[in-house]
Amino acid sequence: MLSEDVEDLLSYSQEKLGEEILPEFEKGTTWDRRARQLFYHTMIEIFKERYKIDEGTAKRYIYVEGKNLLKGKKGGTIFGSNLYPDAIMICDDGPKIAIELDHGHSGSRIKNALTKAGVLKLVGEFDKIAVFFFVYPPLIPENLNRGKAEETVLKFFRKRAHMNN
Repeated sequence: MLSEDVEDLLSYSQEKLGEEILPEFEKGTTWDRRARQLFYHTMIEIFKERYKIDEGTAKRYIYVEGKNLLKGKKGGTIFGSNLYPDAIMICDDGPKIAIELDHGHSGSRIKNALTKAGVLKLVGEFDKIAVFFFVYPPLIPENLNRGKAEETVLKFFRKRAHMNN
């Protein structure tokens, strides 16, 4: 997989993930753990389908916390605290993409997800960041109180990252 494929892969994964229902609450497991599992399996299937490779080979391109950890540097440190993304995608031609998965229904949750992704870009070893934000209950983006300030923030992040909202 080359870096030129990243935008298309992330857009396609957003489409595939949008077909899945990921309840906010489920007994016995956290939302984060279930989201990472779903993302991992979705990306493995996309790689297998798109590149005609087996799962073992696909695992070399996508690393997900709690599933198959990347050995070596996988984040950064800020104020003495380690900061890791939920997933990392690595391209054959070198670039590394940090992927954050988050959910919620408030602007503060969206703000926190964008902030974490932005900090990952600043202190991490990443060439690009992607944010997948799941809104509960499902809303259309127009209902998220997007004014001038919100549009400015989204424009800023879209220039520097791949965002799915």
